Amino acid sequence: MILQSNITSNETSGWDAYCRQGKLIIETNKEELVTVYSADAVTMYQDEVVSGTTTVDLPQGMYIVVCGDNAKKVVNKCAGKEETTRLLF
Repeated sequence: MILQSNITSNETSGWDAYCRQGKLIIETNKEELVTVYSADAVTMYQDEVVSGTTTVDLPQGMYIVVCGDNAKKVVNKCAGKEETTRLLF
């Protein structure tokens, strides 16, 4: 049995999704409907995004980002918290 996936790279799909500093970053080269699902299939975000960069605040967790007919898995590790280093003397 052969299973097919619509998970593709940015080079072939024209978009990318990744997390940085607790935020989901979506980059597209055209207007697209984007839907973000949590690991338990709850819709966390849905909007028609324009070409360029869109930033979405999300809690810590794993998400499936669907843009057009393609999907990507992303993980948000820091949930919006600034990563700082404290020195104790």
